[in-house]
Amino acid sequence: KESHIGVDLRKESMASYHSTRIHLQEFIQKKYKVSDLAFSQLTENFIHEFQQYFLGECGFQESSFYNVATHLKTVCRLAYREGLADVLLFDKVKISKGNKKLPKALDRGAFEKLRTLHFENLEDEMETARDIFLFACYTGAAYCDLMELNKSHLVRDDEGSLWLKFNRQKTGVPCRVKLLPEAIWLMEKLHSDERETLLPFMGYATYQSYLKA
Repeated sequence: KESHIGVDLRKESMASYHSTRIHLQEFIQKKYKVSDLAFSQLTENFIHEFQQYFLGECGFQESSFYNVATHLKTVCRLAYREGLADVLLFDKVKISKGNKKLPKALDRGAFEKLRTLHFENLEDEMETARDIFLFACYTGAAYCDLMELNKSHLVRDDEGSLWLKFNRQKTGVPCRVKLLPEAIWLMEKLHSDERETLLPFMGYATYQSYLKA
């Protein structure tokens, strides 16, 4: 069976690799009109086309693409070493690290504007992305951790207050967050009996694009 770019990786930085996978799938679908490509179908130009898409259409910075390209090259090296690819793809391709900038903090006025923003009937997913972001603000949890939270991560203390208790995926550091009323309200709003997670899954690329909109 021929291996594909959309392969799952279970490593320490799984969430980061998962995000790269989503970006790749969206690019392949848009550029090639297929759901996936085999290693044998890739050319050296593929990574440059992907870079143009990632920086241009998605609007990300060069520093972000450097991380994504590193993931892609790592997967290709692994595929070559395991005999899943005939050539060592993208090994000599140089990618600029770009200039890492400190993220701009969201001031109170902008936060309130986002919190009270009204969405039309056809903008349900955009509203969901906003609600997930607000939940992240109220809890301090990263995107990758939010997508994995389920009912087992909810605990109550002796006073009846509700807490989130989980380990951060990237570092494994235990995290305990007391839920504010606003966070509980959002959690109840996004609740569904059809899934185990507290929040609906939304791909990172989709999540980012809706927030930028």
